[in-house]
Amino acid sequence: MSTRLARLLRLGPMLLLLGGLSGLAQGQQLPILEALDEQQVVERMQAAPDGDDEPLEQPLTPTTIPEASPLLQPEEPVSAIEERAAEKLDEVSLEEKIQKQILQPELKQFGYDLFDQTPTTFAPVTDLPVPSDYVIGPGDTLVVQVYGKLNVEYSLVVTRDGRLLVPELGPIQVGGLRFDEVRDLLRVRFEQQIVGAKAVTTMGALRTIQVLVVGEVVKPGNYSVSGLTTLLNTLITSGGVKRTGTLRRIELKRAGQVSATLDLYDVLLGGDTSGDVQLQHRDVIFVPPIGPTVGVAGEVQRPAIYELRRPRRVEELLELAGGLLPTASLADAQIERIQDGDRYTLVDTPLDETSGRATLTRPGDILRIFPVTPSMDGVVLLSGHVLRPGGFQHRPGMRVSSLLTSPRILRPNADVSYGLLRRESPQTRRIQIGYLDIASILRRPGGRADLVLQPRDEVIVFDLAVPRSQRVANLVRDLRTQAEPGRYPPMVVDVRGQVRATGTFPLAAEARLLDVIGFAGGVSEEADRRYGLVARKHYTGGRLQFLSFSLDRARAAPHGSENLLIYPEDTVYVFDRQGERTGIIADDMDLLVQQTPYGEASPVIYVRGEVRHPGRYPLEPGMRVADLLRAAGGLSEEAYGLSAELTSFELLQGEYRAVQHRQIDLAEVALDDESGRILEPHDELVLHRKPNWLGRASVTLAGEVRFPGEYPITRGETLCQVIKRAGGLTEGAYPFGAVFIRERVRKQQQEALDRIQNNLDDLLVNLSLSFGVKNDEKTPAGERKQELIKVIKQLKKQEAIGRMVIDLDRAMRCSGEANIQLQDGDKLTVTGMQEEVTVVGEVYHPTSHLYRKGLSSADYVDLSGGTTVLARRDHVFVMQANGEIVSVRGGDWTHRAGRVSVTPGATIYVPLNVDRMNKLEAAQSWTQILYHLGITAASLNTVGLFD
Repeated sequence: MSTRLARLLRLGPMLLLLGGLSGLAQGQQLPILEALDEQQVVERMQAAPDGDDEPLEQPLTPTTIPEASPLLQPEEPVSAIEERAAEKLDEVSLEEKIQKQILQPELKQFGYDLFDQTPTTFAPVTDLPVPSDYVIGPGDTLVVQVYGKLNVEYSLVVTRDGRLLVPELGPIQVGGLRFDEVRDLLRVRFEQQIVGAKAVTTMGALRTIQVLVVGEVVKPGNYSVSGLTTLLNTLITSGGVKRTGTLRRIELKRAGQVSATLDLYDVLLGGDTSGDVQLQHRDVIFVPPIGPTVGVAGEVQRPAIYELRRPRRVEELLELAGGLLPTASLADAQIERIQDGDRYTLVDTPLDETSGRATLTRPGDILRIFPVTPSMDGVVLLSGHVLRPGGFQHRPGMRVSSLLTSPRILRPNADVSYGLLRRESPQTRRIQIGYLDIASILRRPGGRADLVLQPRDEVIVFDLAVPRSQRVANLVRDLRTQAEPGRYPPMVVDVRGQVRATGTFPLAAEARLLDVIGFAGGVSEEADRRYGLVARKHYTGGRLQFLSFSLDRARAAPHGSENLLIYPEDTVYVFDRQGERTGIIADDMDLLVQQTPYGEASPVIYVRGEVRHPGRYPLEPGMRVADLLRAAGGLSEEAYGLSAELTSFELLQGEYRAVQHRQIDLAEVALDDESGRILEPHDELVLHRKPNWLGRASVTLAGEVRFPGEYPITRGETLCQVIKRAGGLTEGAYPFGAVFIRERVRKQQQEALDRIQNNLDDLLVNLSLSFGVKNDEKTPAGERKQELIKVIKQLKKQEAIGRMVIDLDRAMRCSGEANIQLQDGDKLTVTGMQEEVTVVGEVYHPTSHLYRKGLSSADYVDLSGGTTVLARRDHVFVMQANGEIVSVRGGDWTHRAGRVSVTPGATIYVPLNVDRMNKLEAAQSWTQILYHLGITAASLNTVGLFD
């Protein structure tokens, strides 16, 4: 036995492969996995292939009882009613969406989804109760239980000739009788022929009948079904009706005649199964082709394609589709129809009219029911910085205060000065704008500021912390979109300058300057309230015009001409009192000049000199000198207030020519703004500075001064005078080492340094290309470039100091050229007595030595070890404590250096002989400047100037 098992196991894979290949040849797939029980048997046989009584190993695959998985219920699609309701749960908006004539993406034929879930088997029906009218036929089994005198149970099968062979009673003809008739017949016969016996009859196994399913069905053919099967059961079980087959005239043929007709619409729409008859042996189910169809799409309960048995009116077709949805538009319905068999056409069928509902449909029609327009009507909207934004029902006589009932409805930081009313014109659907005074509305409900609302109005409350232009950006875009060139300009205004909120804003009809400024949040504290500009571009001609305004005058007379009427696309400029203003309007001023035709003078004027804002300004009709001074911010402190010069120009032969210079009496202008001549194009007003004017000026004294500090000065005041005012110098002062810094000198020095730095790139190229005597032997070219770059970087770090060399001892005697006149920003630092002399550069031990009278510069160099072999002895120089540079160049170094006197605090510098290191001969001139500046900085730091 074990040998057979081993052989079977060896042949098993081959047999499995051959069996799989044979099955594959018959159209089956090659099996990949064995059954679980077969796999376990093979594993157990492999565990003991010899059949010995050794313990079997546990199989690799454990035996488990699979759990019954719960039935997954198919997810029901969202209905059209749910979709429409979900759309209306969004935030209430007045925005209208375009309603295109697009309905469902596709229409399906109604009723055919009944056959989507087709049973996979023809299992006999054994557990269903048998109805009383069931007709008994050959093959049926009746179970007869006799009790009383006899206690016996028979299972009797109806013979082919329709008889039932009962042992005690003999053959009884039951074929063609109903089940209740057979039951009563057997009960009576047993009671009559056997005294004391009673019988109870039930149905056992039912007979199997053969039916033929043909026509427009999915799976035509002969089917063996239970005797209880009906026409509809058989259709569903056999796969159902194809979409080319009818659902309205399914025929049941018996003995060649139509025995019954089933209309599935009665079953699907009304639940009427009276036409679903029970089948008999050799019945034929025939499904003819589909009949005329009509589609219903849009806002109905069941959009689909319906089959009609006869022409239907539109209202009947709507009943067939389940009726209209609440969102259906009664006035918007149409039929798409094939006209004369060669083209499509549309037929309007308004459902709110009797004629529309009574329209007869034709085969191939598609009835379209469109939804209502997705726009909100009969409502008003409250939006912005409020606690309860949203839509509200509009009522006649409703005002803004009906929405803004109290200040508690506003959120913190809400702007109560100005709000916005957005309104749509009922006739033109154009957007109109109104400004709201929310504070007045809350204070006096029903007052003049409390406007009456119309349907679809929107009240907007702004947040002071959010940029206003950002909040109204979409509204501005809509206003620009609805504009028509030459007819309806965009109702927007641009506000720039010193206002709380700058940008482009909606413009209310007949709005004035103060309204627009208020809507922009008002002016800031730095705003110029005496002069501003409105740049206006005429919408028809496109010409630019400037209008000036005064906020003070406009507020004094809000209904007067100073409170300008603002036009669409105006630009309002509110200037800063101290800030620059001509640059803000420069683009518009250039446009003003460019639009001037040839032969005409552009309307611009100029003001120069001692005014707060000199520059170019637009010329307005009737403009006078007082108006120009107001535009320029008024006279500055330095201005000569008695007179000014006005130069007039006249255009002659295409060129400007000065024709007249006149003096303007500014005192007269100050008394009367209307005095003086009217300005002409290109007039130029020049304001002079006061003679001998010196503004606030001061100098600083520091160091060894009795009373150091900052001292104001007047024009012509000298250094000696200021030192006397400061109490003179202290006993420890060293006047020779004083450091005098002047700002003007510093600027000049810095300009010189900047020029050197700007030429460094060219210098680097020249040096890298120049050829000296054996340069490459002394220093390779690459190293020369690196050294030069290092020097350049050091030079760029230097900043000018602005030191002037003065003789403080002579200046304190208040005589001679040494007593210089002071300027604003001068600084004098008087150091204490300095007792050292410093030697730096190419010496063996750079250091500082105690000053000893009588020693020369050569002596101090010797005290530092003398010069090195790399020293450039003929270029040694001494920087004295007062900033003077004394050169030792020329002649014998020892003899020349011995004649140069050295003062306390001096610095002796021995430069490097750069020619011995490399050939940067051209750099010696500017490197020497660098060294000078470095030594100067070191000396000033020594005296404490930068402390």
